[in-house]
Amino acid sequence: MGAEVGGLRRGAGTGWLSREHPAWWAWSQHGVRRREIERRVRDPRFAPLDTLRFGHPNDTVAWLASL
Repeated sequence: MGAEVGGLRRGAGTGWLSREHPAWWAWSQHGVRRREIERRVRDPRFAPLDTLRFGHPNDTVAWLASL
């Protein structure tokens, strides 16, 4: 275990750089998943569903507040 620096273990953040870390996986799959979701949204089988897409977290907050 590493020494503490500013209340955090030194080296604790290095796991984020590992390809096995969930954050790395999510980041590396973002474009692939986005294209897959866009393809599914255009699929006629899903036509009855309403699709909402928010460009910014504030847009999501405003939409939720309107409900």
